[in-house]
Amino acid sequence: MYKLTDAGRRSLGQWWASPIELPIGEREEIITKVVFASERGTLLEILDVQRGGLLRQIRSLNKRASHLPFAATAERLIVEKHIYDLEAQARWLDRVEALYSAGGKDAP
Repeated sequence: MYKLTDAGRRSLGQWWASPIELPIGEREEIITKVVFASERGTLLEILDVQRGGLLRQIRSLNKRASHLPFAATAERLIVEKHIYDLEAQARWLDRVEALYSAGGKDAP
C-alpha cells in the first residue's frame, strides 16, 4: 500500500493552493501559418480554412456532449473545456483578421 510522505503532503498542498498558469509556447503552428499566409497574400484563405476546421470540431464535440449525462463528470468537463478553447481560437481568428484589415501585415 502506498502512503504520502510529509514532503509529498507539502508538495500536494502547494499544488492545490497554486493557480494553473498556461505557458506561452515558443512556437505555435497557427501563428506560423498566419504569418506566412500574410506574407503570401493568402491570409483570408488560411483563416477561412481554420475557421471551418474549428466549426467541424465544435459541432462534433457538441454532438458528443449531447449524449453525456448533464453532470460534472470528468468526460463532460474535458469535452466542454475543449469546446470553449476552440471557440476562443475562433474569436482570436476574427481578431487577427481585424488587425490585419485595420493595419496591414505589420499590425500583430
